[in-house]
Amino acid sequence: MFFKKKEIWVPTWKASLLFLILLIGLLYGALHFTEPFLSPNHPVGAPVLVIEGWLPEDGIRRAIQLDEQNHYALVITAGQEIEKGMDISHYGNYAELGAVRLVALGFKGTNIVKVPTPKTRKDRTYHTALAVHSYLLTNANFRAVDLLSESVHSRRSWLLYSKACAPEIKVGIIANHSPDFDSKNWWKSSNGVRIVMSEAISYLYAKLVFNPE
Repeated sequence: MFFKKKEIWVPTWKASLLFLILLIGLLYGALHFTEPFLSPNHPVGAPVLVIEGWLPEDGIRRAIQLDEQNHYALVITAGQEIEKGMDISHYGNYAELGAVRLVALGFKGTNIVKVPTPKTRKDRTYHTALAVHSYLLTNANFRAVDLLSESVHSRRSWLLYSKACAPEIKVGIIANHSPDFDSKNWWKSSNGVRIVMSEAISYLYAKLVFNPE
């Protein structure tokens, strides 16, 4: 005999229906809650606004609006060295670039502070946050900042800035919604899928794998 009879368990139609409902629920949740989760808005009303210097034009304009509304004591532009060969590389670093673009787009204040960071091969946001933390502890008495970041990058930046600045400095977050895709229907465009999924994976790495030490 080359074959024998075996009894196996298979799900009933009720179990199959339950699994299908759960799958649909998970898919719905992923489509409708991933983007809002990655784009939080939880400012702490800080006297300092920190801007990631690589922000696109609409993000820089949002920073100007925020300063006009909140009259920050300091507006910090932060960022690492710009890669060689780019048409903006003559600015040297994204902190300098962010400050220049603020002024070019109409920033009227004299409260801009540039905090550049040496280029690192990995964990660039975290090292940039360390530089901001060091600057504030050394040069100012402010112990709370609100960070302006871009769309679905914001959750990860908030996490890494919080890690770098704890426990001395409290960090809030303001997400500037990107015009590059429809945040409510991000899965309907290739650009939206690419950006959201990439940032979701990066956030999971920062949350579960990244070790500051």
